Amino acid sequence: MPLRDTLARALEQFSDRRLRLDTSMSLVATFPGVHPAMGDLTVRTSGVYGNFSVTMTIGEIFGTHFTNYDTHLADDERAVRVTKEVLWFLDALFSDRLLFWRATDGRNSGWRERGESGAREPMVRDNRVYHTYLWSGPLGLWQAIPAILGRGQIQTDREYEILAGHLDDPAAEHFDAAQRELATRLVQEYDRFGHAGKNSEPPTR
Repeated sequence: MPLRDTLARALEQFSDRRLRLDTSMSLVATFPGVHPAMGDLTVRTSGVYGNFSVTMTIGEIFGTHFTNYDTHLADDERAVRVTKEVLWFLDALFSDRLLFWRATDGRNSGWRERGESGAREPMVRDNRVYHTYLWSGPLGLWQAIPAILGRGQIQTDREYEILAGHLDDPAAEHFDAAQRELATRLVQEYDRFGHAGKNSEPPTR
């Protein structure tokens, strides 16, 4: 069975999400957004990434691809494998188990699994200001350095790189005296106690 047909049939399990199946060339389905800040979710087959590829977008804020490269498998099996990945994503999305972010300057975006802790912080390596979202709606603005200083702790090597790099960059916006003192102390503490992968993170997408 072609990927498009396999996918369309499987997506019917989400009919309670106001699923709209489509008969156009690439568009397979649309799920209306539950919040205007997110926009509609579209599911398309995409020959750009191979004949066994699905592209998913949410409004203007997000896009990702699921592709199977197992050319040794039969076509039906490849279609099934891609479809399973799409179904996993949709189940996690509709359950608010995925966090999305997009920089206010439009230069970076991504998503992550939220894990058992229900993470609300993007996994980024810069100090840009980000819009953050769940499928159910926006969570608000987020920025790495204010979040780290507000927490009073560096949790990962990635956060250490952001904060230490900002302290060392003469072109970066300046901390006030209290912020610089706190940032310096947190970097020094992490130098002594926090490296070597002490805190693991789920993969970003």
